[in-house]
Amino acid sequence: MIETVAITEWGLTANLQAKLNDSRFRNDMDLLVPRYPDGYNVDSAAAMVIDLLLGRIDEAWRHA
Repeated sequence: MIETVAITEWGLTANLQAKLNDSRFRNDMDLLVPRYPDGYNVDSAAAMVIDLLLGRIDEAWRHA
């Protein structure tokens, strides 16, 4: 049986924050990106995703 899981800002944020503790997740793009832009780091990128994208998830589902 497949369980239906609600997609929420809180759940996605918690999932991303947990993945930041996994070195495999943190280094996943290293083989694909020869040089990251100056100032880039995975923590800042994750914070941007949380702040600019995940906050819109709940709103999008309410209007779907």
